[in-house]
Amino acid sequence: VDGVSSTANSARPTHILNASIEDFYEDDTKTKWEAVLTLSVTLTPAQPSSAEAPVLLQKTYQVRKTMEQNNPRGLAMAMSKAMAEISGHMLKDIGKSLEE
Repeated sequence: VDGVSSTANSARPTHILNASIEDFYEDDTKTKWEAVLTLSVTLTPAQPSSAEAPVLLQKTYQVRKTMEQNNPRGLAMAMSKAMAEISGHMLKDIGKSLEE
């Protein structure tokens, strides 16, 4: 994801958060199936241009969540929990990066 913006808001972004999903799958090789999510993020200032901007944060997050049910609903629920956990860690790390 390169960014989300709206033409209704004329404010310019101060930072750019690039993210890519590295892993998004069900691991059913064990007795307890797991949802696996890996997300890599990079945070840079919006100015100067992205090619010259210093990297404020570059990190990869991985979470494995046990599925309560071995079916699509169980995967969706476990993946949602994994994303919520990663989001919490990512928000803390972004906050720390912006304080420095």
